[in-house]
Amino acid sequence: MDYIGRKKFCCKYPGCNNWYYSNTSTDFVNKHFFKFPRGDRQEAWKNACKIDFPINPSSWRICEDHFRDADFVNQRKERLNFNAVPISLVNEGVSQVESSSFSYEINGTSHSAICICHQPSSSLIKCPLHFSDLQDSAISNEVIEYSAFDNFILDHNYCGNPQNNQFVNIFYEHDYCGAMTDYDLDKDSQDHNNITSLHNEIPVNLNKFDFLTENSNKSGILSKIGLSVKELTPRKAKMYEINRNLKSKMCKLTKLLEKERDKVKTLQTLCDSGKFKFIDEHLNSVNKDFINSQIRNSSQKPHARRWTDQDKAFALALYKKSPRVYKFLQIHFQLPSSRTLKGLLSNIQFETGVNPGILRHLKNQVAKMKAPDRFCSLLFDEISLSGGFHYEKVKQYISGYEDLGSLGRTNRAANHALVFMVRGVRRQWKQVIAYYFTSHTVSAENLRFLIIEIILQLQEVGLTVVATVCDQGPTNGAAVNQLCGKNPYYFYVNKYRIVTIYDVPHLLKITRNALLKCKIEFAPHKCAKFEHIKNVFDFDQRKTFKSLPKLKEEHFNFADSYVKMKVKVAAAQLSSSMASAIETYIALEVLEPEAIFTAEFVHKIDTLFDSLNSSSSQVCDHKIFKSALHKGSPHLTFWSELLEELGHWKLIHLTKKTDVTNRYYFVDGWQTIMIIWFLFCKNIEKQKLLNNNTYISDL
Repeated sequence: MDYIGRKKFCCKYPGCNNWYYSNTSTDFVNKHFFKFPRGDRQEAWKNACKIDFPINPSSWRICEDHFRDADFVNQRKERLNFNAVPISLVNEGVSQVESSSFSYEINGTSHSAICICHQPSSSLIKCPLHFSDLQDSAISNEVIEYSAFDNFILDHNYCGNPQNNQFVNIFYEHDYCGAMTDYDLDKDSQDHNNITSLHNEIPVNLNKFDFLTENSNKSGILSKIGLSVKELTPRKAKMYEINRNLKSKMCKLTKLLEKERDKVKTLQTLCDSGKFKFIDEHLNSVNKDFINSQIRNSSQKPHARRWTDQDKAFALALYKKSPRVYKFLQIHFQLPSSRTLKGLLSNIQFETGVNPGILRHLKNQVAKMKAPDRFCSLLFDEISLSGGFHYEKVKQYISGYEDLGSLGRTNRAANHALVFMVRGVRRQWKQVIAYYFTSHTVSAENLRFLIIEIILQLQEVGLTVVATVCDQGPTNGAAVNQLCGKNPYYFYVNKYRIVTIYDVPHLLKITRNALLKCKIEFAPHKCAKFEHIKNVFDFDQRKTFKSLPKLKEEHFNFADSYVKMKVKVAAAQLSSSMASAIETYIALEVLEPEAIFTAEFVHKIDTLFDSLNSSSSQVCDHKIFKSALHKGSPHLTFWSELLEELGHWKLIHLTKKTDVTNRYYFVDGWQTIMIIWFLFCKNIEKQKLLNNNTYISDL
């Protein structure tokens, strides 16, 4: 035998030697092979193939030689009908159509029967006419009686209705007839009930479309109607695709519904057991939402977690308090990612000027506050930005130009942002209220207008603005002078007096920066120089145990503008530790004796900074001035003494040796703050509130 190809699988019908070849090198054409079905039909195939031992034949195949032509969907024999069962047509040497006919006598009358089933008389699957007793003329009155019908034509595929009163053609489908063993019919019946009884005994399906409602493993609509995808028209194929998509969606939704029902049952069981009663009675809404978010997302992957708006708002509040703490909490709790929170913020549209949404929120919060808690201060400052232009798709305009809100926009490129913030005086709360884009700096006239505009809107929501806080920038100083007029310390808006305060940390930085270029004569024949501070630091670096551990070499690199702007560096250079180190090195004769004046100046500035920048009512670090103003504290005495000295301070340029006192305004800034505190204390005495230590400390 010539080589055909590699054998892949064979026909499993008993006695059949047909193989399916792969990689054929000739014109050989393989027969069509069909896998064993599943479920009940598999048992029918196993019986037809005489397989009586337990085995799973799902991967076995039967070739096309063991099926009738009527079992195929088309003439190419590529697909079987749903109820096709293999039969032995090749090995038993019978034709695909075998008919039997014989005559028999019933009640003395001669009758004839014709069988056109496709089974040989020796087949295991028989129709009624293939019983041996029928062909031996053994059909008698004891088996079956018919009086109104003369001719029976039995076939496998169809069952017809009577066509006339004398002849009835009844077609029995092969797959439902099976191997008949007994018919128990009433031999005395001679009317149409005999046929009805026969139909009840044999499971004949009179409706050829009933298979659509049958339960089978193949639930596809094409399998039920016996069609393939290749036989569908374009329109039917589109409808079939829509049907499949809808079924897939329904299946997914059904499974999701079952899961949700299981969750509801579990939660209902827990609720009925009373385990949630503690949560309802003792926890607030924030705690409940947080617990629900943890339960909902504990078993989900990071990308599958879902968050409500309340969850995101709570997480955003935590993130704004401290990003580092938020990252630590993410290790132990299920929290939204920082990217999610930033995306939430980007969806909130903020226009330049006062934000109406924030005002509405403030109004709701102010309504819950007590009268003393409504006192607040207005802070404003400018920050540097990188210039650039961006097209806003939603707003339909180009951002990046100077924008002063109600004052309009200009054609100048913005490189700074002017920000206004409201902060509580007695109660610690703060909120950004407005922002503007400026080019380098805003004019003093426009700044004065914006300050009054914002204060009026804050008064409308119920807040009482008692002070403005800013640095000593030239624009800020000019705007404050325009607001105050003849009185340099306060101004009025709607008959409410508002004092002007300069930022204390900023004053400390300006004082240190003045020492870099000038020597300060703070008393007759007493001058403070920064070179003494630098020399002490250099000597201290040579020691193993340093007196100034907070200072580093890079803190004296003033070419870096970032170092000059850090309050922490200025506070360390003008601290009590620095004054003590200078005095120590003078005693060791490392420094010249005149450096003691620098130590005295540094100690005064450190004490002044502590007295004006402390908020705690308790004394810190054993420094009596490092506490808030309270009854019996030495603050007022120290301020009154220092006010007299500040008026005589002089600044002498180091290289030019000229008096440059008028070029620096930090002395006026220190004086303004102390004078305002004196005015404030007088008002408290008039209102007899001086005994309220807590209120004064919070202020």
